Amino acid sequence: MNYNFFILSKLLSNTRSLLFSGYIAFSLSIICIILKGWQFLELWIYTFLSIILVALHQFVSILVKFDADILDFISKLHLQNINNKQLTEQLDSSLIYFKLMPKNKTGRNWNTRFQGCLKLFKLQIILLVIQYIMLIILIYILLNN
Repeated sequence: MNYNFFILSKLLSNTRSLLFSGYIAFSLSIICIILKGWQFLELWIYTFLSIILVALHQFVSILVKFDADILDFISKLHLQNINNKQLTEQLDSSLIYFKLMPKNKTGRNWNTRFQGCLKLFKLQIILLVIQYIMLIILIYILLNN
């Protein structure tokens, strides 16, 4: 199980490039809109959607990084042969104390938690793909006007 913590923490901690790429797509979108002008209502809507997408991407990136740091910390504690059940209970109580997890999610097994981390990672990739699809659509719209 220790390798699961280690591998997943390394995977999740290497998502900075995804966030950087999202900011590139956002910047290119805004630059295209500024160069074309603000004549069309579609461009205002597009700008609003781009801001929402980049904000969501940033939020998910923070969650993924937080999960990566927790998994890295736990993998290091596993090297010290600390009781897994006790460690999980302490983690749950800390997350509940800071209101980072609802009480009904305590006691979940680690496979469920790993799946949740992977879902966040996949969501971050999906948000990035949506940002680039929107950039391509924007370029198409601007070239046809």
